[in-house]
Amino acid sequence: AIALCWVAHLIADVHLPCHSGSLYAEKIFIDKDGDRGANRIEVGELRLHGYWDQLLGNLYDRGDVNRRMYELTNDPALVDRSQQAKAVIEPQVWLQESRSVAEQFLYTAEVQQAIRAAIETESTHLPRLTLSVGYGQQAGRVAQVRAVEAASRLAEVLKLAL
Repeated sequence: AIALCWVAHLIADVHLPCHSGSLYAEKIFIDKDGDRGANRIEVGELRLHGYWDQLLGNLYDRGDVNRRMYELTNDPALVDRSQQAKAVIEPQVWLQESRSVAEQFLYTAEVQQAIRAAIETESTHLPRLTLSVGYGQQAGRVAQVRAVEAASRLAEVLKLAL
């Protein structure tokens, strides 16, 4: 049971863009860990990593989980992504996908601009960011896609293993 939970956790994590690498920026994230998977970028009361973690919600009662599942399984575009994802059962590809998502949707021009501004003012600390509504909407959709892909692939891995 513990091993099965661990496999599910790892498959879910590899689909999250914050788990696919770190951002490195001169003077701001100067150590070998960079931004530690978006954990050193403050956004409101959260870190950027935590912001992404809560995109699918932070309530875990039965009603909320059922509502989220209904949303994800009744969206035709997500159902199509689910079917496509089943064909790719290669963890290295999943990680490369997540890295691409990070470059495109996590570390957007909006985030990079704030980092550049801090560097230009010779700051050694990145100020707390306020992300646009558009960033949140786009990130929310990406989180849905990656969750559906992760779930589909987990199901396929379990079918193959069991």
